[in-house]
Amino acid sequence: GGANEDEALGRVLHVLERIGGRTVYLALLNENGPARQRFIELCAHSKFLTEQIAAFPLLLDELLDERLFLATPTRAELADELRTRMEGAGSEDPEQQVELLRQFQRAAMFRVAVPDLTGRLPLMKVSDRLTDIAELIVGEALALSWAQIVARHGTPMCGPDEATLRPCGMIVVAYGKFGGIELGYGSDLDLVFLHDSTGEVQRTSGPAGVENSVFYLRLVQRLVHLLTVHSSAGRLYEVDTRLRPSGKGGLLVQSIEGFGDYQRTE
Repeated sequence: GGANEDEALGRVLHVLERIGGRTVYLALLNENGPARQRFIELCAHSKFLTEQIAAFPLLLDELLDERLFLATPTRAELADELRTRMEGAGSEDPEQQVELLRQFQRAAMFRVAVPDLTGRLPLMKVSDRLTDIAELIVGEALALSWAQIVARHGTPMCGPDEATLRPCGMIVVAYGKFGGIELGYGSDLDLVFLHDSTGEVQRTSGPAGVENSVFYLRLVQRLVHLLTVHSSAGRLYEVDTRLRPSGKGGLLVQSIEGFGDYQRTE
């Protein structure tokens, strides 16, 4: 519902106060009439959206897009935007990687919240898009974690003997609202982690080789850290891993084979 004029003006002033001396944002609002109009409309419509901009003035950039009120980006557009943002990250700088993921998340969620809270987007579309955002972020965080742990220990390999080894992988399984494509803005992620390492030999390649079980444990710990660590732009998600087999006492990451047995017998 729209605010009255005093309330809307209060919100506009609140954002301008938070922008402070950052002239680039003031110039954007001053020089771009349509963006300024969208900004005022948002302030009139929604305290939540106003607070988002006040906390994260980078979101003012999103006001330049004339489609802002009309539609959310498609999954493919979100994936492109994430790729573009992450290209700016140094592979040696995990803090910057998390920061860029968080900036992507904030902008993407804002792009969903605007048509949602101004009454132009059905609820199912909202949860579809929020689930897309979470899937893209988890996928990117997994790729970053994988690269970091492989750099330290080599690639996990497995097989019946040394002569017939194959590389092994890992998947992240979404449960709860994430698995049901019902995510809201503040939902946590219920995650289960499964690898496909089997056979007599299960070790990583490379001089600092370790057992695959050690590799996967470190990989998942790294992934959960990236998703939950506090950066200057806040944290990405709360992550709940208690839905794994045997709950909190169970292994953090398990083989697909063992998981299948557990589902059939327990």
